[in-house]
Amino acid sequence: MDRDSFLDRLRGLLNGKERRTVDEGVWPIGHKIKGRYEIMDVKVGGMAIVYFCFDHEFHEYFAVKTFKDEYLKDKVMVNRFFWEAEAWMRLEKHKNIVWARWVDNVNNRPHIFMEYIEGDKKYGIDLRSWIRGEALNLELSLNFAIQICTGMLYAQKKMKEMKGHLCTET
Repeated sequence: MDRDSFLDRLRGLLNGKERRTVDEGVWPIGHKIKGRYEIMDVKVGGMAIVYFCFDHEFHEYFAVKTFKDEYLKDKVMVNRFFWEAEAWMRLEKHKNIVWARWVDNVNNRPHIFMEYIEGDKKYGIDLRSWIRGEALNLELSLNFAIQICTGMLYAQKKMKEMKGHLCTET
């Protein structure tokens, strides 16, 4: 996928959706994280910020997730973020789990560099959009449930104790 297609795709995902205001500490579109990962778009959730980036060195897309400013003051939360990110990375690549590639501390803020997942044109990339859009019929709901269970079974086998949560949004 080329850069223009990527941008068009992201714009399409965001059409008709409410956008939250961005924190003071959020990098703007166009900024290059570490001089390399160009921010193409930003989504802000309840606790996290997700940047959709293009890596100019290896010519691939990434999602980069970090905390909102208000949570950086809590050392327990930051340590838990690193612990969960490392556990997530140990899962390695699986078709039903977003692949956490690595964790980095950028400007005293933890960041998880993840694979970019291309979502549905109409409903987007997160389960919440499918639920709100009333797109889930019985067959599709069962399909999603099987995919989620397949990912969780893989994680359970990969790690002796899986202490995590199922995210319905970024």
